Amino acid sequence: MSISKNLQKILILLIIGLFFAGCSTGSNNNHANLTNTLIITDIHFDPFDSCGESTSLAAQQCVAKLINNADASSWVFPSLPMNNYGEETNQAFFESALVNLSKAIKTQNIKNIFVTGDLLSHHFPTQFAEYVPGGTQQQHTQLAINTMNYVLYKISQALPDIKMYYILGNNDTDMGDYDFPTDSFMQQITPLIKNYMVNPESFATNFSSAGYSVMPFNDKVNVIGLNFNPLTINNSGAAIDEQKAIQQYYWLESQLSQAKSQGKKVIILQHEPFGMNVFDITTQDGFDIILQPDLQQLYVELYAQYNDVITNYYYGHYHMENFSVVSGLLSFSTLGFSVDFDNNPGFKILNIDQNGQLQNFTTYFSNYEHGSINWRKLYSLNEAYGINSEQYVNYFAESIVLGNNKSWYTYVLNYAGGNLESLNSDIPIAASINWKYYYCSIMNFESHSYNSCISSH
Repeated sequence: MSISKNLQKILILLIIGLFFAGCSTGSNNNHANLTNTLIITDIHFDPFDSCGESTSLAAQQCVAKLINNADASSWVFPSLPMNNYGEETNQAFFESALVNLSKAIKTQNIKNIFVTGDLLSHHFPTQFAEYVPGGTQQQHTQLAINTMNYVLYKISQALPDIKMYYILGNNDTDMGDYDFPTDSFMQQITPLIKNYMVNPESFATNFSSAGYSVMPFNDKVNVIGLNFNPLTINNSGAAIDEQKAIQQYYWLESQLSQAKSQGKKVIILQHEPFGMNVFDITTQDGFDIILQPDLQQLYVELYAQYNDVITNYYYGHYHMENFSVVSGLLSFSTLGFSVDFDNNPGFKILNIDQNGQLQNFTTYFSNYEHGSINWRKLYSLNEAYGINSEQYVNYFAESIVLGNNKSWYTYVLNYAGGNLESLNSDIPIAASINWKYYYCSIMNFESHSYNSCISSH
């Protein structure tokens, strides 16, 4: 179902309003007691297409050089045009995005960066087979390692002296999608990337074996980065994944208990969110849920138990401006840095106080319609919805109203970064018939309550 002409007019007026609002500056960005934190997700860098067509001998030789060259500073790619909407991030896109990112945030006093997963392109193993005929698992592992190191290296070069908090995404592996990487991968990647992190040794302690970490945000707050890949429905029935998920659960419980006893707060980063897979539900493509229900319930109950310790949790995976309230906590995703879901690319600047509480955020985007990167403000949370930090949970749990109100249209419009060029099945929220699926997902994270909500609308 397409949106009505009246709704189109309303959305166009909102876009104009948001554009002019975007020309103003976020009110909290320079507040002395706030830590401005950049959050980027789902970069999906594609070293293969960056080298050229898979059938080209030159492209295959280019990929072979990347396998054998662990020095990220000396990687060289041919001069090719930037990728289109719906395609993975190639070198030209990545280079332009980072150069312009550096310019866009130079006055924002960014203290650190949350990178919430998926550095590697989708279908990495399939592409490897096409570009490296007869290639070995060792070569595949080495290319995945070198590519991830390259992506973090390029971020560090664009934003020098700003350290990172990084978590594994479902594509960040030398195995199949969502699969835990090989031991060789984890043991090699950890020392390569740890020095980009806020606290290299703290990051490396558990990351090299289990893919999770804890690092300080300040002396009152820790940031815990989790590996949610073993919890996913894609790995349902795999004993090793369930074992890793349970092992991480007990580790997280001990970290939260320790933080509480020390009077500290915790920010959690995870790639996959709790709840329903709305894109798959609306397109009838794949699983309706993301995480295994039993494992999800364990973590949801733990978050609820320590909801006075956990300030917020942030996720990626969706490539969109998605909100969720679970365990009495506001959480959200960020526009993908890539455009492979037909979203406009984007990132956020979080304004976080000394106790780890979010006070505001500003989402930046680039209208990629003309194939160029020019970052500008899309919206600020407090300004767009007329709320403050004390109201976040109640607002998204109870006050935002499905359908005919400005706030809901704001939610819809911002969801894909204002990309009105793709109001079709590629971005299902564009059709008003699908709105209830997105609305019900904000508060309902398991199938029964979610389906009850859908039925009531």
